[in-house]
Amino acid sequence: MPPSARHADKTIGQTPGLTELGERFLSWWLGELRAMVPAALLARSPRRAACSVEIFLDAEGSLTLRAGDRVEYVANAEALSGIAATLPLKGRARTVRLDVPRALCLIRKSTVPKRALREARRLMAIETAENTPLSPDEVHADWYVESEEPETGRLLIRHVLLARERIAAIREALDAERLTLARLTVGHSEGRPVPVDLLSRDEPGLRAFLQTLGWPARIGFAGAVLVFCAVPFLLADRVERQTRLIEDRRADIMHRLQSIPAATPTALDLAAMPPANDVLDEIAARLPANATLQTITLADGRVNVSLGAGDVSAFAEAMMGSAILKAEPTTDPSVATFSLIRRGANR
Repeated sequence: MPPSARHADKTIGQTPGLTELGERFLSWWLGELRAMVPAALLARSPRRAACSVEIFLDAEGSLTLRAGDRVEYVANAEALSGIAATLPLKGRARTVRLDVPRALCLIRKSTVPKRALREARRLMAIETAENTPLSPDEVHADWYVESEEPETGRLLIRHVLLARERIAAIREALDAERLTLARLTVGHSEGRPVPVDLLSRDEPGLRAFLQTLGWPARIGFAGAVLVFCAVPFLLADRVERQTRLIEDRRADIMHRLQSIPAATPTALDLAAMPPANDVLDEIAARLPANATLQTITLADGRVNVSLGAGDVSAFAEAMMGSAILKAEPTTDPSVATFSLIRRGANR
């Protein structure tokens, strides 16, 4: 069975988990951003900043360590145990650049159109699965543009592959020393550097991204993720509190409106009543000749008229035809009581 078919068997029928879905989304998002960068500029993009510790692996497996002005030589990965305590790392990031010889790597070439440059890493993964016994997850890989064909405008790309097992012992020793492998370069110790970083993250996984960060950066990243995840809940809580406040104010207003006595005339009621001047004119016009006014009181939609002289019943009869005053029963023979007739009301 060819390697590609063997790798395909591993994924058939498997449902991607949340981590894989997150990695796919992050890969797509960064890929879209990368697609907006011109190909020529992308091919010449600068590499990452220098690390605190540099380790050079030679073909025999011995290691050379550099940290500032200090240089250490160790025979193999096992000899790295306790090395961090001897290096001048106080106040510096505990990041490592590991350089491996070209002989440990598989270097292949391919040509792609300029517009397909952003797919170079995906093509590299396909070629790895089809032409090597390793899956893309079992190698560290990167690519670079070597040249451009003048006639066709196609780009010559070099793919550089390194089996993860080649440096597995070194990575375990670095993890034990709490040193973070941040860069993986090729050929610098031989004087023939290859312009790649095998830990580059053109299409990163979340786990690979976190592994390149120092511990303070990881803590900061975790804090940023927590804040980002908390924002929707904080906004929802704020909206809920504002809604509750509005409901409380509405309930308070309704309570105040309901507490207003029913007998209290509203603005609409007052507007429907006849004007006071019309009431006084109506009383003066219908007052009998032998009667005199003593007091007039207007309250709660009623008019109480006290006569100083004259017959109250005769005055009430004289008001029978009024359009704005209606006689009401009274127990005081010296006071005539009338109710105001609202405009438009049926008598």
